[in-house]
Amino acid sequence: MTNPDMPSRATLTIARRLWLPPLVIGMASVAMGGMAAWTMKQVDAESAQSLRQQQVRLGDAYTWAGLTEANAARVVAVLQSADPGLDARLKPDVEATSARISELQKSLEDSVVQPEEQALLDTVANKRKDYIALRNQARKVKQEGQEDAALEALKTQVLPAVGAYLKAQHAYVAFQGARSEALRDGAQSRAMSVLWWVVAGMAGIAVLLVLATRQL
Repeated sequence: MTNPDMPSRATLTIARRLWLPPLVIGMASVAMGGMAAWTMKQVDAESAQSLRQQQVRLGDAYTWAGLTEANAARVVAVLQSADPGLDARLKPDVEATSARISELQKSLEDSVVQPEEQALLDTVANKRKDYIALRNQARKVKQEGQEDAALEALKTQVLPAVGAYLKAQHAYVAFQGARSEALRDGAQSRAMSVLWWVVAGMAGIAVLLVLATRQL
């Protein structure tokens, strides 16, 4: 005897096969989308903070280097000039700029995050110390009226010291520029990783659903 419930059960089974996969895929998509959105938000926030801090550090490094070059130019002008009053006129600017350079250098030292960065700053500090000592010595000779000796000191001592100081400083600036690029690349890489994770997850769910529906 034929069971009157068989057609309805067959219809229910077919219907379940039709609506269950889209329903599960839809729910999984919502869940995956929510997780992806939350993860992307966290990644973006962390990347944005790191990039902001790095851009401040890079900007300070550029300012630091620019002020150093400006002060070095003043010192060279004083030692080369035949005007005995030029040193006194430029002294306030030299001292104010030196104070700002020291301030920026301390700020950069306080924000060190990598050993290589600290090593570069230590090199700059040592080169700056050597330069200041030779600069002050040459200025003293100049103030004593020893024009030829001051020019000789400029040529053989001060200018080489300035060159070494600026070279070390530029190496630090280049390091910070490269680090900024690396942080931007890293942020993009993390964002792409999240995207591929979502794609892979959705593909995995789709495969599992296809296999599951075949068993229905």
